[in-house]
Amino acid sequence: MALNAFESIQLLPQVANNKPSVVATALDLWDDSLWIGTNEGHIVYHHLTTQVSTQRRKIIRCNYQKQTTILPNKPITQLAVAPNQRKLLVLSESQLFILYMDTLKYVDQKTASLKIQQSVVKFCIDNSHNLSSDMFEITVLHKRGVIRSYELVRNVLNSSKRYKEFRESQDIWTMARCDRSLIVGQPSAYFCIDLLTTSKKHITDVGTAKPFVHWLREKEFLVVHGAGTQILAVCINTSGESLRQPMQWVAMPSSISFSYPYVVTMFPNVGTASVFSIIDQSAVQVFDFEPSAELFNTADGRILIASGRAVHLLAPTPFEDQISHLIQDGLVSEALSLMDATVSQELEHVDDADEVDEIRKKRRRLRRMAGLALLAQRQFEDGFSLLQQSLTSPGDILPLFPLIATAASGRTSRISPPFLSIDEIIETESQRTNAYLALARYLQVIRPKLTHNLRGMVDTALVVVYALFEPHMLKEFVKQGDTDCNIEECKAILTSKNKLHALASLHAHASQYRKALEIWRRLEEDTSIIDPDYPGVQHVIDVLCSIKMTNTKQLRDLVFQNVSWILPIAPQECVRIFTNRTNTQNQQIFPPADVLDHLSEHHIAKMIYLEYLVLTIKSEVEHHHTTLAMMLMDAVKRTRKEDENKRRVNIPVDKSKLENLRHRLQKVLKSSRFYDVDKLLYYLDSTDFHAEKAIVYGRAGRHEDALHLLVYDLDNHRLAEEYCNETTQGDRRLRQRLFLLLLKVYLQPKNGRTAMNDHAIAMLNSNLSDLNVVDVLQILPDHWSLGVIHTFLRQAIRSDVHHKHTVQIKKGLARSEYFRVSEEHMLLQKQRVVVDETSSRCMVCRRDLAPGGEVGQFVRYPNAVIVCTSCSADPFVCPKTGKRFARKVHPYSLAGVSQSHSKA
Repeated sequence: MALNAFESIQLLPQVANNKPSVVATALDLWDDSLWIGTNEGHIVYHHLTTQVSTQRRKIIRCNYQKQTTILPNKPITQLAVAPNQRKLLVLSESQLFILYMDTLKYVDQKTASLKIQQSVVKFCIDNSHNLSSDMFEITVLHKRGVIRSYELVRNVLNSSKRYKEFRESQDIWTMARCDRSLIVGQPSAYFCIDLLTTSKKHITDVGTAKPFVHWLREKEFLVVHGAGTQILAVCINTSGESLRQPMQWVAMPSSISFSYPYVVTMFPNVGTASVFSIIDQSAVQVFDFEPSAELFNTADGRILIASGRAVHLLAPTPFEDQISHLIQDGLVSEALSLMDATVSQELEHVDDADEVDEIRKKRRRLRRMAGLALLAQRQFEDGFSLLQQSLTSPGDILPLFPLIATAASGRTSRISPPFLSIDEIIETESQRTNAYLALARYLQVIRPKLTHNLRGMVDTALVVVYALFEPHMLKEFVKQGDTDCNIEECKAILTSKNKLHALASLHAHASQYRKALEIWRRLEEDTSIIDPDYPGVQHVIDVLCSIKMTNTKQLRDLVFQNVSWILPIAPQECVRIFTNRTNTQNQQIFPPADVLDHLSEHHIAKMIYLEYLVLTIKSEVEHHHTTLAMMLMDAVKRTRKEDENKRRVNIPVDKSKLENLRHRLQKVLKSSRFYDVDKLLYYLDSTDFHAEKAIVYGRAGRHEDALHLLVYDLDNHRLAEEYCNETTQGDRRLRQRLFLLLLKVYLQPKNGRTAMNDHAIAMLNSNLSDLNVVDVLQILPDHWSLGVIHTFLRQAIRSDVHHKHTVQIKKGLARSEYFRVSEEHMLLQKQRVVVDETSSRCMVCRRDLAPGGEVGQFVRYPNAVIVCTSCSADPFVCPKTGKRFARKVHPYSLAGVSQSHSKA
């Protein structure tokens, strides 16, 4: 992966102009201050100024400030700046010096231990502290393997109170520290030493490499391991666990620096500084320097290079530029990995709201670029996923798709895609289909969050895409009922693809019902038009049932204009249009007389609607009831005749149809009280509908004729008993009278029929019998013995006694309730209420209780609050105090109220 991660900027062509032999041996940088340690013991301090050229190149100038000599002709081996303490730590000839970073003057060394100054091999900074904080700690390796930790407090380097001194027997070639963990490289292996407990843990072997440890960030370190001729750079944590895939190097580096997420290594055998990414372990950039060049990590995380007499700065290219460069080269996955590792992590370290907003905008911008690049690579799903994450407006994307570009007509795209049209990158029809369907899935995901204007554009695009490439999804999309597309723009494509049902549904969703119904009517009547998505007239009926209009006349006209072509197709279902709403709405919108007029030629629909009027609406119009009964009887006759014709030619007969019709007829005859009895009896006399005729006889009060018909003509004794029970509806006397009539029918038949003594005895001795003993005995045959009716007599007497006791209990309960109410009334009357006609007012609204000198109705609560009847909304709660009472209060009437001092 080729990437310009850094720009090499020469800070100084020569460390010392007049001495070619002077080279930099130690470097550090903080903000705009540069310190150079030389091979001749000098510390040189420069101030940096930055400018940008007309070619937008960064130019950094070094302005010499001052210098000092630590030990003449003795090289400076290590430099470290403590910015917050304004100190500079210098190691030269095993001596550690502390200088003021601005003046390069020595800090008073009398307060520092001479042992430190004389025996220091190397030191490392505790990288767990931000250098701008008040805490600055170092760990020092002394000669003979002694390790001590120190804190820099003001001008004094004090031994750490937390970490004790200890000694390592093996040589330590390199070390790095983070908090209490000290990673050391010894000749054979790497170890992690806990400075608090001085425990030592093996991490990994050094192998054939030279030990090298470098701190990267947080608790992540880089160690170098040699495996034969191969060099592996391994990123580990303080537990020795590998955090990433190792980087493979061709040779052992002489120095290493790090600027997230890049490791820069100097390979002296080839004289190059190579840049590796710890994200994907790839080499991204190479710089040419002298083989003796050395890398230095500065206090503020930048990288300096001492190459011969010159000093260079590796200035990091802004991550946004790096990512953009990768995207332009088509390396989108690498760009996204870099963005996640850099730009996205910036949010974790920023608190300012404006900065957070800027970072998020930058991330969205990069994701948009990456998404468009993936579209250009025909990776449509991943591309649209990134466009969704970047909150890219669909109005900027739709113009790239020619087949739906009209959906976004008039809009100017605010993005700069790598192609002007999707057609430029499409090679096959399969790719075109995948592109448009991926677009549709993307639009479906973002659709719920869009504004009204964008929603219409997106819905139009979705309709067109589904009509062209995925018809079954068009049906589901339109079925949602919340589409907001431009119907005129969709009309041509839907018509050409024969998706007329979808077009009609869109009209219906837009409340353009007349246009929708015209299309559905064409689908029903024109056999040359076939739309497989059209579910049939049932759907049309559902739409008509659900239409809501404030203008009821328009709704009524619309329905009546269209039922004419729906009724012949689905007469029964069509009735739902007039019955689906609430009963009140149905009658207001569709007056029954108008509905019956439109249904006059469709008997099945008319009969169903009349049943709705009679049984549900409870119409009291005699014509409705009589017409319904007559139509049901005609239907029974017609069905019976059809069944007889089928039997003659041995065609199977559906008996349930006739049974259902008769059940419906009987239900109407039993429940209705408004049909014309004489007219129905006249019609029934010529039929053998005995059960129905008996019901009408009963409605006419001719109970004996009804029972005689059920017993002798229909021979259905169970039905006769049910007739007696259902007709009486809990009236015991009427029940006794009807059962007595039934007994009489059994014992005294008309027209010379034979008496049914066995049925009479069975009825008398059954639990159904609740007859008056005297009345029964008067009609029983004289020759019957007492033993025949013994069971009846015992049950009848027991029933009469039970009835008498029940009546007595009810009377007792009623008397008790009367006494309770009387007592409450007396308590109320005992309360004296005084109302002065001239000054008494409602204690809530201050209304006069005696207008014109005459006291009106008022209410007195138990807490003596007197109010008008308008203010006494709750009879249990005082309207003035809010107090709740156990007893309900009642208004005082004018009766018994005097005119001077009214009381009640």
